[in-house]
Amino acid sequence: MVLADPKVAIPPYDAVVLLAPKRADDQVLRAALQPLLGKIDITQMREANLRAGDNDKNSSPDTVAHWLWDAIGKK
Repeated sequence: MVLADPKVAIPPYDAVVLLAPKRADDQVLRAALQPLLGKIDITQMREANLRAGDNDKNSSPDTVAHWLWDAIGKK
């Protein structure tokens, strides 16, 4: 359940991409991440987090990542 936050006690739920300094110049990694920029809305991110927190076989990082990729592909 998502609760309302009329007094904005919790900051906005913005996603950011962070790369370790050792990977910052990895052009293959950067190209792989590029399609994700600006594509994941708050509803999809909440759903992905709920799925990742579930304790069944459908909540592995790989399964959730594939679900999210499919979800943003339909935008």
